[in-house]
Amino acid sequence: AAHERLVLERMRKALQGGRVASQALLMPEVVDLDEPGCDRLEARIADFEVPDHYPRKRIRSMGRVSLLATRATELALADVNQVVKEVCELMQGRAEELSITLDVQPAARVPKSLFDAEGMHRAVLNIVTNAFDVLDGEPHGKVQVLTGFDSVDEQLFIEVIDNGPGIPDEELPRLFSLFESTKGARGTGLGLAVSQKILREHGGEISVESAPGQRTRFRLAWPLLMWLTPAADRPW
Repeated sequence: AAHERLVLERMRKALQGGRVASQALLMPEVVDLDEPGCDRLEARIADFEVPDHYPRKRIRSMGRVSLLATRATELALADVNQVVKEVCELMQGRAEELSITLDVQPAARVPKSLFDAEGMHRAVLNIVTNAFDVLDGEPHGKVQVLTGFDSVDEQLFIEVIDNGPGIPDEELPRLFSLFESTKGARGTGLGLAVSQKILREHGGEISVESAPGQRTRFRLAWPLLMWLTPAADRPW
């Protein structure tokens, strides 16, 4: 995923410079280094040129923690259409490289809401990147990104739909599990898990509809939030 590549590049620069990683990398969400899947991440940082005194196990830890942890959720009034626009502008060049049609369909009337725009950007980017990876090498690949507002449930939503080969039924239950990847050696199994974590921090959820030979739809939905304080506590 794009975020993984960014973190790895930052780690490379920091370590090559002989500097100890900053607090930005040393997140508190520490995970077991012996968990299945850690070897894949270690392989991706094995080519780092690092000082001889720097423990490689610590580098593994830095990479795992950096990719798994999300920053503290920062709520501010934001526009879901703007988040999607920025993600798709970022991915347009990659879409052209892979001959994938990236179709963005923002809803005309979506209320602004209090949410973490940077976190949501990361969540959507992971899903779109995952769709691109699935379509890599497939003819006539297409990814649709839609936004909307469900007035009945009072939820904002973003949908990412690809016309790839679909996801087998047996893989759906573990799709958001850490270190479970449908990409083989290319994947670390982190992107979807991080996206789900971000949505749940917003009181939301990512749902998936897919079947072999059919399109796959990821739906990111979370509650509309207009105020940080309950109505009874507001001064008006």
